[in-house]
Amino acid sequence: MSRRLSMTIEQVSVDPAVPYTPIDDFPKRLQVKHGSLPKNLGIRPWQRYRSLARRKSWSINSRGENGTDPDAVPPLTALSIMFGLYLLNPTSHNPIHRALFVSYPVSNKGYSKGLHDITFVIFYIIVFSAFREFVMHEILKPLAKLNGLRNPAKVLRFMEQGYSLVYFSLSTAFGLYNMYGTDLWYFHTRAFFEEYPHKILPGAFKVYYLLQAAYWVQQIVILILQIERPRKDFKEFTLHHIVTCMLVIGSYMLHFTHMGLAVFITMDSSDVFLSLSKLLNYVKSRFLAPVFVVFVLEWIYARHYLSVRLLICTVTEFLSIGPNMLDWDAGLYKSWLSQSACFSLLLTLQLVNYYWLGLILRIAYRYAFKNIARDDRSEDEEKEE
Repeated sequence: MSRRLSMTIEQVSVDPAVPYTPIDDFPKRLQVKHGSLPKNLGIRPWQRYRSLARRKSWSINSRGENGTDPDAVPPLTALSIMFGLYLLNPTSHNPIHRALFVSYPVSNKGYSKGLHDITFVIFYIIVFSAFREFVMHEILKPLAKLNGLRNPAKVLRFMEQGYSLVYFSLSTAFGLYNMYGTDLWYFHTRAFFEEYPHKILPGAFKVYYLLQAAYWVQQIVILILQIERPRKDFKEFTLHHIVTCMLVIGSYMLHFTHMGLAVFITMDSSDVFLSLSKLLNYVKSRFLAPVFVVFVLEWIYARHYLSVRLLICTVTEFLSIGPNMLDWDAGLYKSWLSQSACFSLLLTLQLVNYYWLGLILRIAYRYAFKNIARDDRSEDEEKEE
């Protein structure tokens, strides 16, 4: 291989005025060694950027000269520009208004849906990016060191799980707020279909749904760029995120938002205790055991009992309650086609959840009988420096 490549290079015609440089004089990183090309010779620009982003994000000590987090500078700059442009004309006529606030008000009934919602989602993806960096580096990193964490890998995991705890706590509370006082309370599945289609949403409900869309799209970006270090269940994790994005976007566009609200609450509420358990495990807290028990019970209740109820209702109630009509022009999509799509996505989530339940029960067994509290999905963090 090396000999063939050398012969090929020597056969290339060159300008006689330019001295020929043999392969042995090339920089070492471009030389052919041991019959193989350098590993980075064929890397595409986006792959190189992803590699740089990954190395940078996996380091907890990256700071600018003024002590700021460089990852937070681009989103903060974008937000500053957006707010500055809005303050020049703080009215609904300003195009920036559709990014900061939900659009399409319908008198006192609520808000309808439209393309401007995409602008809102994109803007809050940037907001979540800035918020994530601020919470992780300005609050959680000092808190990790205050609790005696010195291993960089564990500090980084503490920061990531701490941010998850903050987000899922807020989203669960906001979701329950939107469910309370409506026909949906408490997971009343008939309300998903009785007044379909749900084209007009209360303001808080619409904000909640679009923020969920922004968060999960941002999580897909984090997975693609591998900003967070992948775990052993990376494939299942990616599948879960893709299905969740399809659910939040699809249910919003097809007007099944009431069902979507219930699904998101079941997922977010269990993730609250998952993140809290991991944080307590990192700092070796004496409260780990009771919180872990609550987490296991909440996971089974929310992700299997309640979620299975939601899955069953797509078979027993989806077409038997409320109007059934497939009319693309009128925006009516309640038919066997949407039923099949909804059932397939929820079933996929349930299968992934059962896989994770097996891991959770194995961790619980080891913790109860062997006093070993370790997440099987995590890479070996003890060996990392």
